[in-house]
Amino acid sequence: MFPLLYLLVLVLAYYFDLVRTVWFLPVLVSGFFFVIFVNAHFKGKKLILHYTQKFYKKELSLSEQEYLAKGDAYWMFVTFFNTFLQLLFGLGDNQMLWLFYSSIGWYILFFFALALQIIYGKIKHV
Repeated sequence: MFPLLYLLVLVLAYYFDLVRTVWFLPVLVSGFFFVIFVNAHFKGKKLILHYTQKFYKKELSLSEQEYLAKGDAYWMFVTFFNTFLQLLFGLGDNQMLWLFYSSIGWYILFFFALALQIIYGKIKHV
């Protein structure tokens, strides 16, 4: 779905000479993931736990399951912060900053957010 949306926005931006519109595509993607985690958190879907159990073949302890079940709230805030940064850089005039964050900066943010979640879990002896 997103590749088609991207393509549509890019074609429209080119056709109507609104290239700056492209700066807001990362905001749409980030916002989409934020909405997914908001929905998961408030409806109790335990998205992080579900996908961890799906892809991590080791049996999780009860404390690990409880910790991961609360992970949706954490990632809701991380994706909100990411969406905020994408919007901030999209509205700004610094093309290099926008380009850096939209291409690799958000990967760095998510890497550190994941590392923080893992370290916190280890400290809490989960």
